[in-house]
Amino acid sequence: MWQVKSISEYLQRAINIFRQRENPDLRGCGLDDPFLRYVKGYKERDRAVNDAMMLHNEVDGIKHALFPPRSKPSPKPGYVTYEWQNFTIEYEKQEVREDLERYFLDRHGGLRRGFGDEFKTPKLPDLSELLGLFLGEQLLVDGKAFYAIDWGKVDIDDRSYILPRDLSYICTSTMKVRRRFGRVVGFKQRYSLLTRLKEKHLALRNRDFSEDEVFFVMYPFDRKSPVQRSLKYLSRIIGFSDFGLAQSKAGAQPEDFSLELERARYKTYKQEKKKHDLARAKVRREFNYLAQVDVKITSYYDIYSVVRYKKFLNNLRSFLVEEFNKQIFRRMAQKNGWQDSPRLSMIEGYFMSNREIDEYFRQYCSREIDLDTFIKEVIKSD
Repeated sequence: MWQVKSISEYLQRAINIFRQRENPDLRGCGLDDPFLRYVKGYKERDRAVNDAMMLHNEVDGIKHALFPPRSKPSPKPGYVTYEWQNFTIEYEKQEVREDLERYFLDRHGGLRRGFGDEFKTPKLPDLSELLGLFLGEQLLVDGKAFYAIDWGKVDIDDRSYILPRDLSYICTSTMKVRRRFGRVVGFKQRYSLLTRLKEKHLALRNRDFSEDEVFFVMYPFDRKSPVQRSLKYLSRIIGFSDFGLAQSKAGAQPEDFSLELERARYKTYKQEKKKHDLARAKVRREFNYLAQVDVKITSYYDIYSVVRYKKFLNNLRSFLVEEFNKQIFRRMAQKNGWQDSPRLSMIEGYFMSNREIDEYFRQYCSREIDLDTFIKEVIKSD
């Protein structure tokens, strides 16, 4: 925290803040603005996601299921190895495609954390981590994500390319999108004056970005994220644990006639548990997640929730890959003067397609296959 020792120091601090506008830094900043985060409701979402009794399990389950590692048989009996790569790059020129695969996909290449020195580039995350763990969680929680793109020259063997040397996380609460006739034309990072005066970090400065300097993704299926839509159910979910504590206290202290304990004495565990499970089921519906709640539902709905969840993962995977192609690979092709753009694609066979899932669901509904067959072919397929 910045400590003000005198009025003159305070004024000098304010003057320096306004002077920063003359030399804007376009690299982006991942530092948070506590004031904006509170005002915009981000802290409420963070609290819900970090609590296993609230929304942590749903967010954590989905983000790890987007691009998970694959187990492969190991030469040693009883052991397996894990294949982390979920992608391939398509491009007509073989030497360029191989260079791009080394840079973007090879875990020992330029885009892999800890091995950036080979191409003299910063250390970037693996694509499966970036698109699944990082972007997946941000879209589920905040509904949008921003990453500053550092375009620059990269030498691979004896060939030079203009590539994204870094993708730097930018704190979502500080970002605004500039639009013109509905089209994104740029971005602004704005910190509140309160935070900039209070904190001593020089990185807390306002910045402007052009359209191609930020990798920007929004949740594609609704105007609000699943976490935002689920917050209204949390009072009932948390209320159940509060009821359990109050009921236990009421039994241990029969002489206490406070309102909270009196209300707990005239409620039953079964009724409160049912309300809790219904609220949890509604949360799972908002996330398109598996039901797995103690509510009596038909086997058809249980199977339907599996189908919905599998197709939701497929649609979100396809969206993230397409956004990477549009905002990274197409821009990269333009900067390098390539006529055609490379494409990032998921390796076929890793995930069951929506068409296959629908076909198995149709067979189950028409009783061509039983429940055990559906579980074996769909639920345990990947």
